[in-house]
Amino acid sequence: MAKAKTKTPNFDRYDYARQSATDYFVKKQGDSRLPDELRIEPVRENSKYKLAGVTEFLCSRQKLGITALKTGLQQVCYGRFFFSGDMLESGKKHLLAIAMSKDKNLLVVFVFRGFYKHFTRERLKFVNDFLNKTLL
Repeated sequence: MAKAKTKTPNFDRYDYARQSATDYFVKKQGDSRLPDELRIEPVRENSKYKLAGVTEFLCSRQKLGITALKTGLQQVCYGRFFFSGDMLESGKKHLLAIAMSKDKNLLVVFVFRGFYKHFTRERLKFVNDFLNKTLL
C-alpha cells in the first residue's frame, strides 16, 4: 500500500545578505515579522546548548536592550549549511528551517508558524527534506 503524501505546512521565506562591514545579515526579502538584521554567534564551549547539538546561535540586533530573536542552530546534515531552529511568538513555538550559502554571505530563513515537531530526530529530518526539496 502506498504511503499518503503529506502536505508541507505553510511557511514564510526571508532572504538575508551579509554586510561585511558589520558582519550582520540584512533582510532583502520578507515581511516585518522577522528582524531586519541577524547575525551568527558561536556557542560557548561548556554550555548546555553545546551538549544538545546546538552549534551556533542566530540572533537579531539588540534594540533598547531587547533581542527580538535568538535561536540555537542545530546542524541538520553534516557537510551542508542547513540548520533547524525555533522561535516563540505569542506563546506558540514555530519551526525554523535555515540555509546558509557555502561562502556564508547569504542566509535564507523559512518560518513555519504554528508548526513544530517536538522530537529532535523528526524535526531535523523534516528540515533536511524540506530544504533539499525547496532549494535544490
